[in-house]
Amino acid sequence: TATVCARSGKLPIDGLCSGTMRTEYFAEGTVPTATCDVHYAGQVCQYCSLPAYEGCPFKVESVLELTPIEDISLLLPPVSLYSHNRNSLPQKTVQSYSSRPHQ
Repeated sequence: TATVCARSGKLPIDGLCSGTMRTEYFAEGTVPTATCDVHYAGQVCQYCSLPAYEGCPFKVESVLELTPIEDISLLLPPVSLYSHNRNSLPQKTVQSYSSRPHQ
């Protein structure tokens, strides 16, 4: 058995994952080794409520719970249903939501 964060399924971070921890059974060798990536403590932008980038003028110290992105396609723009050319899909550089500056 191991205690994990119920939101991420990973090892809890003391003081951040309190109230969301649960004990689960794992097969031998499958206990998580990574720590929770859902709970965040640090500088948060008051404007967008995401982790603040270095030059953000709206940053304050705070704690928040991030929503993990499980599928990278959720970050891409929607593709028109009327597009017949599969080679004309939009080209976009995907950035981590925590490093995207607001303008």
